[in-house]
Amino acid sequence: MGAHSTRIQPSPGHFLTGKSACGPSRPHAVNAAGGHVGTDPGRRFPLSVPAGAGDRRIGGRVVLAEFSVRWRMWATPQTAGAAGRPTPRTPWSRSGSPRTSASRSTAAGLVAEGGAIEQDGAGTLMATRSSIIHSNRNPGRSQARLEAAMCAAYGASRVIWFKGIAGQDITDDRVDATSRFLTPGSGLGQMSLATDTDAWADDVRQQYRILSTATTVAGRPIAVTKLQGPDYCKIRSSGPNFVAAYANYHVCNGAVISAQLGDASADSEARATLARMFPGRTVVQLDIDCLGAGGGGIHCVTQQQPVV
Repeated sequence: MGAHSTRIQPSPGHFLTGKSACGPSRPHAVNAAGGHVGTDPGRRFPLSVPAGAGDRRIGGRVVLAEFSVRWRMWATPQTAGAAGRPTPRTPWSRSGSPRTSASRSTAAGLVAEGGAIEQDGAGTLMATRSSIIHSNRNPGRSQARLEAAMCAAYGASRVIWFKGIAGQDITDDRVDATSRFLTPGSGLGQMSLATDTDAWADDVRQQYRILSTATTVAGRPIAVTKLQGPDYCKIRSSGPNFVAAYANYHVCNGAVISAQLGDASADSEARATLARMFPGRTVVQLDIDCLGAGGGGIHCVTQQQPVV
């Protein structure tokens, strides 16, 4: 499927530079809340709308069904004091976005970062409990209630849950840095080194085991490919909060954009794995150390809009 546009959230200090580089024909918006994961409160675009959700045609044209996941920055306190405050609704419709042509927007019934929920496009979701069932994001709401809200928003009927890790990073172990869907019936999991024994290593192994034994909403077993992560002793960054996630990639027209972390062997192996998983697309690896240092990555700062 083609992508109409990709939105990347810059720091306020770099916004004017980026706007100038893009030129006058490109839509621009900046979120007043700041922070580098500015597309998390952005739009999600399910193309199949449940019965009763409204006509998908305006003036004979197909309409993108658009919804926003409400967002509270992150549940873990930030030095800037922004965590826990709902972000202002970014006025995409005023920024010249293609949304103004034919789309309708509704709000999802939960608070979460967009990257906290991964979907296969055919009715199956996956997420970590730590990033969704959280007292700061969704206080007093049960797993069953939140699952119902997730399924209603995405037009899904099954959620694969991972335990996750709470309170150790700003996202509470969001799923898009570790486990991803490739197609209905296939997925990918980033793995730690066999010698790693910390909580993060245990978490990714648990996610791999659960996803490998799960089935889609249609009852199809999910085939999971391992994406080997880097050696943290060999990457460029030594920051304590750095996220070295090849799995936090972005799929766009003709390409897959992933991280280049400085572990030459692991970078090469990750690129080869992604190339096998996405035949016909060019795998482009970028130095994203500035994003990883803040606890994020490529998928965190991008948001594709499909063409219909």
